[in-house]
Amino acid sequence: GVGFSSFVNHICAGLPGPNFKRIVVAITPPYDEKELDALIRLMDEIRSKLGDRLVVFVGTNKFRDESVARKVTYQLLSKADIISMNRDEARYLHKLYSLKGVDESKTIAQKVRELPFRAIKVCHSSHGAIMDLGCMPEHIVTSKKFNENPAEFLEETLTLAADGATYAVATNAELGRSATEAMIRVYSRHVESRETELFRSAFLHTSNLAEAMPPGMIWVASGQVQHQVSSITGAGAIFDSLFLSFLMRTGGPNEHV
Repeated sequence: GVGFSSFVNHICAGLPGPNFKRIVVAITPPYDEKELDALIRLMDEIRSKLGDRLVVFVGTNKFRDESVARKVTYQLLSKADIISMNRDEARYLHKLYSLKGVDESKTIAQKVRELPFRAIKVCHSSHGAIMDLGCMPEHIVTSKKFNENPAEFLEETLTLAADGATYAVATNAELGRSATEAMIRVYSRHVESRETELFRSAFLHTSNLAEAMPPGMIWVASGQVQHQVSSITGAGAIFDSLFLSFLMRTGGPNEHV
């Protein structure tokens, strides 16, 4: 209604002017269907105001209700530019889209690749993360560093996000959970041993180090930590926030918000 449009206008009025190429909106779908309907309306309204400047990042959550899951899938994820999920969510999304039912022979990496979203798709776990470019990333990322060397920029982005989450788990302290970019880069540079076998077991159903990822995918195994399971709570949210911030980091003035 009028109040809803007024709220969106108020948000857009506080955003930078047209010199900024991208405006990023990050959302996590709610469990309640009424709240979800309101979020969908909000996103449609913002999209109508910002047009191609809008970049939508969706961090998925547990799908407790199939009707809500389908609405999230077809009305939010289908319009997202960047999607981040964990392994269970990737399996569930693949199941929703699969006409042949659950196929346990396919690896998580294959399932993420087959998700029909024209978006940067990321799947993470305590053992590492993978990224599939289901879109033309230059339409989303405008950093000068990305344009100069896309592969290096994207690999660094995924590595720093995964290592930042691992650092938070490894320190098991508030300082690690609020680590700065400098702290994460120092930690990442000195990671000597990574969970490569566990990563391959989790994402490829094998510990064979010669097994290849699907072509074009970027991956990083987490650094080894001593108390991985006991302090894993919240690591997914830490990964999402770091991934988005590193992916959309500026490479010069007036590039991003």
